[in-house]
Amino acid sequence: MTTLTGTGKLVRLILRRDRLPMALWILVICLILISYVPSLADVFPTAAARRQYADNAGFVALYGRLSGTSLGEFVTWRAGFIPVIVGLISLLTVIRHTRTEEETGRRELLGATVVGRHAGLAAALAATFGANLVLGALVALGMISQDLPAAGSLAFGVELAAAGWVFAAVGAVAAQLTDSAGGARGIALSVLGAAYLLRVAGDLSGEAGSGLSWLSWLSPIGLVHQIRPYSGERWWILTPAAGLTALLAAAAVALSARRDVAPACCRPAPARPRGRPACARRWPWPGGCTVACWPAGPPGSRCSVSCSAVSPAASGTCRIIRPYRTSSRGWAAEPGSSTPTLPPSWASSG
Repeated sequence: MTTLTGTGKLVRLILRRDRLPMALWILVICLILISYVPSLADVFPTAAARRQYADNAGFVALYGRLSGTSLGEFVTWRAGFIPVIVGLISLLTVIRHTRTEEETGRRELLGATVVGRHAGLAAALAATFGANLVLGALVALGMISQDLPAAGSLAFGVELAAAGWVFAAVGAVAAQLTDSAGGARGIALSVLGAAYLLRVAGDLSGEAGSGLSWLSWLSPIGLVHQIRPYSGERWWILTPAAGLTALLAAAAVALSARRDVAPACCRPAPARPRGRPACARRWPWPGGCTVACWPAGPPGSRCSVSCSAVSPAASGTCRIIRPYRTSSRGWAAEPGSSTPTLPPSWASSG
């Protein structure tokens, strides 16, 4: 058995579970983009009207820079925010089928079957990559059906697919860095927001003629905008986009190999309770049970704790030994209690 055993079956499972939401967002985006062509052609029939409409700093921040005044270029510019939406859906889809599956325990159940270590991650990426590829193909066909040039239409579809691929890989990396789906979504959304802000800063700088237009190239969103459909397509942009996707996917696999199911690679330090002495403790007790201690005094008091020691009985349950108390000056048992011997280092742990 290899680390990718069972990937195909997991892909089919993902597609069966997401058949409705996945088909819905693909069709909605395609229909919106196709509707842009006749509506924009009616409202802005001339190149001068399109240039005048796009000459606005707010629109540059939202959609990007206009590369030309043809109908195809204007439609592509007007759809400049769609790569952000595609990236958002892609990263959420990957996190849903990786970190969320582990958080709910379903991944551990699947792991008990004949499934490779990286099969779940590979299946989530494959299904999301495939959905973005279908989106790109349908968008290209839709643009061609509106009598736009075939090369530009294909480049437009590839632009959207490439944005989805990059941020799907971002979601895969984020899923390895935290032990909760909410934390993974927070990390991935922060990366998406930073990419969008870099694109905005670079495009506004380039529109103003300053020297910071290169910032757009640091953003995956700005990078896919540089493909420029219907305006002398830059097919070579696909090389860095594909390289970035492969690099992030490889990083996600490497991080996944270093951790077990559910735990994260980067786990936060345990937080201390506020308003009470930081003296709550737990340590193993022989026989598989635990001695648990918690603050006993009011907030701001000396480090005083109450503890209950438990030990296993013959029936397999745990028998509670009478509580005892201690202060920061040392551990002391209450009269008549049966207490365990405590680690010497704890005597001054207040």
